[in-house]
Amino acid sequence: MTSRECLDDVTSNGGTAFIVHPLGKRKITFNINLEAWNDWEHNGFTGIEIWSYLHDWIHDLKLSNLWHFYKYPNRQIKGPDPKLLSLWDRLGQKRKVVGISGLDAHLRRIPFVRKPIFTYKELFKTIRTHVLIDGELSKSDEAIQSIYKAHKEGMCYISFDLLADATGFMFVANSGDRMYHMGDEVFNIENEIGFCIKSPHPATIKLLRNGKIHREIKGTFLETSSTEKGVYRVEAYIENRPWVFTNPIYVR
Repeated sequence: MTSRECLDDVTSNGGTAFIVHPLGKRKITFNINLEAWNDWEHNGFTGIEIWSYLHDWIHDLKLSNLWHFYKYPNRQIKGPDPKLLSLWDRLGQKRKVVGISGLDAHLRRIPFVRKPIFTYKELFKTIRTHVLIDGELSKSDEAIQSIYKAHKEGMCYISFDLLADATGFMFVANSGDRMYHMGDEVFNIENEIGFCIKSPHPATIKLLRNGKIHREIKGTFLETSSTEKGVYRVEAYIENRPWVFTNPIYVR
């Protein structure tokens, strides 16, 4: 079965499909050779993985710096690949494409070294996908479905929570008497659309339109407006380190 056929099979059965490792990864020294996804005209996927911890960590890995990367793994995290963010912005101008994160969690043991690397306890504190849902979570089927829905609709944002807990980060828009959230598509706006961003921690906050900076501030609050259509999303940095990447609000 081809990858395209797999996607079609998932969606035809009511599933939600995401492309992980979309740019692939090739590190011959470490026996890593993952194929990139190239069939971007196919609409069978809901979204893509825009930030993978392990793929970020391994990006600049060499034999010469392996020990340093082992001792200080979180210092090597640079953020989503700019090429992938640019691709995401372009895809979003055609249709909604949800962005999620991943860890690619694989516990590793190094010969003659006692401490393993990438333990699940450590990794699960790093890059996370925060979902926006109504009410408290429980172990019910209804709660599980609400998480599925949040991922499918793009009602989520990604953060490097080891820097700071991004719980409560907010990105909304308003036009007329209506309010819009991450993942929403806005049609037939009135004269302008307003944007409001609130951060639980001081940060460099960037509102982007189609990948270009529309407004940037340092602090915890940004409020601005626009009369232009486009794919609007937010990036936030703490001391120049990548922290938050929201899903877009699409102004059509």
